[in-house]
Formats: sequence, C-alpha cells, structure tokens
Amino acid sequence: LLDLLSEPSKYMSKGAVSVIELASSTLVMFSGRPSAGQALADAGAVPVIIKLLSPLFPTVAVVNAANAMGNLATHPASRLSFRVAGGVGGLVRLLRSDVEPAAQTAAAAALSLLAARDMVVQDSVRYLGGLDLLVDLLASNDTYLAEVARYALLAMRHGNMKNQAEIITTVRSSPSLIKDVRKLEAAAE
Repeated sequence: LLDLLSEPSKYMSKGAVSVIELASSTLVMFSGRPSAGQALADAGAVPVIIKLLSPLFPTVAVVNAANAMGNLATHPASRLSFRVAGGVGGLVRLLRSDVEPAAQTAAAAALSLLAARDMVVQDSVRYLGGLDLLVDLLASNDTYLAEVARYALLAMRHGNMKNQAEIITTVRSSPSLIKDVRKLEAAAE
C-alpha cells in the first residue's frame, strides 16, 4: 500500500486513479485505529501521505490524505515527521481558493487537529500565510467549510499570542467578512 502511494504520479500516468483512491481510502481507515500511529510512523507513511496533499491528485485521494494526517495528530512521532517533511505547507496550499471545497475542508480540519496539539504547527501556519486563507474561508458560502475554518482558527490561536493578534487583525480587515456582518460577528468570537 505504501509502495503504491509513494509514487502516485507513476500510477496517475497509467490512468489507475481508482487504485490511488482505494489505497488512500485504506490508509485513512487504518490511520483511525488507536494503535496505527506507531506502525505508520515506523513504516514511513507520513512522507507518503504528504505527497498526496496536492490539488493535482484526485480530490478523494487528497481528502483521504488530509483526514489520515488528522487521525495521526495524536501521535507525537507522526506530528514530528509531518512537520519535518513539510506537511504543514501541503495542507496550507489546500486552503487556497482554487482548490475543491472538500479538500479545503479536510485540510482545515487536519490543521485544526494538528495545531491543537502542536504550537510549531500553529507558528508554521502563520508563517506560510495560512491564517489569512482560513479567515477567507470564514466567508465561504459552504457553511460546513466556514465552520471548520472557524474551529481551525480557534486551534491556531490557542495559547499563541502572535496568532491571536494576527487573526484579529486579519478578521477586521477582511473585505469578504465586512460584507456579511453575521459572519464577522461569528469570526470575532
């Protein structure tokens, strides 16, 4: 399974998209098991998951990869491997407006789970411009996406004064939130 996912572009070129979707689905199911964190970390699964955090892959595979990282957020070795391999940047890239809403939602949820347990993830999201992207998602017409972005911002500011200040500044200066007073009030909570 990990061998298959380690080179997804090889399988994409052969047209085996359904194989990647099935493999990523299996990975997300396995990552949800309490004992899976150490096994996946030992097998080197985290760098493989990060490869799938690209909008160039099928949305199902991207969502599954983000969900798998969210599932592994409780495991310290997986979080460390995720940070070292540049996974925060992969999730932040999925927050951009040119990405499918399902992938944006999964990325915001994974970042929320990771940031709730790791201040380095909180700082990395700020450095990479992810706070601005999350604030922009608050104004989304997709209410579920907006709610997940709100929870992600709450996790980003938990115990992090720099993030708190930047989120407040970004919310107050967001043109999309100013147009909708209800969303602005919800974001300010």
